[in-house]
Amino acid sequence: MQNQFQTIEAARDSLEHRVVERTQELLIINQQLATEIQERERIEQILRESEERYDLAVSGTNDGLWDWDIHQGKIYYSPVWKKILGYQPDAIPFNQQWLTKVHPDDRQGFQQAITDHLKGPEVVFSQTLRLENVAGDYIWVDVKGNCLRDQTGKAYRMVGTIMDISDKKAVEAELRRAKENAESANQTKSEFLANISHEIRTPMNAILGFCELLQGSLKSPRSQSYLAAIGLSSKTLMALIDDILDISKIEAGKLVIHRDLVDLNAILAETKQIFLQKARNKGIRLVT
Repeated sequence: MQNQFQTIEAARDSLEHRVVERTQELLIINQQLATEIQERERIEQILRESEERYDLAVSGTNDGLWDWDIHQGKIYYSPVWKKILGYQPDAIPFNQQWLTKVHPDDRQGFQQAITDHLKGPEVVFSQTLRLENVAGDYIWVDVKGNCLRDQTGKAYRMVGTIMDISDKKAVEAELRRAKENAESANQTKSEFLANISHEIRTPMNAILGFCELLQGSLKSPRSQSYLAAIGLSSKTLMALIDDILDISKIEAGKLVIHRDLVDLNAILAETKQIFLQKARNKGIRLVT
């Protein structure tokens, strides 16, 4: 009996010792759990504050957020995203069917761009396309995003934004039409100048030809002077016609300037001959 009591006493002492050790271990574990809970609460608080700041920042912009869970096939759409496409804030537009809302002409290129981004090393995804809104109309949007990858490099999540750029596209189309109209008007102007120049050249050639014919038949110095004035004026008009034809070269930046020697005395004499008769009619003596 005494041996049994000693055995029981020893077992009790051992059990109490194990209880004390286990209690200490539990206290340490509880302290660790408490520390982990505090740390988790601190992280959650930081995340909440970060999300609040992010939501506030995004709500003040024209960007709509989307968050695509690739594994589960679920997509989150922010209220601004829904507003851009005309949906109510509490509406659930669509999940995987959102690709069907892309304009048929843009769909294949958009799908290929997403596939390349998910498989490739591109850091940022960026596409401009037309997206169908709730009314069935297509609007131009600028889509940007980025994917998250696991340790194997496989994408499991993609997050991004859309921005309505319909007004920008309308302005670009208007500018493009204005540019085309301006180019068409400029082409019409060039064609008109070319045609009118050729039309003027025909009678001017006739005038110059008759001037040459009359040079041998007119004997009076005054008549010769008049004929010379007609010839010089005709040549001046021909030079102006050539200048008009050079306008197209100037507009194209292809005009070549030639540097030649000139006879200043001859230029002054031609100028005097052109204005001599008008000066005589006014009683003015013209001297060069």
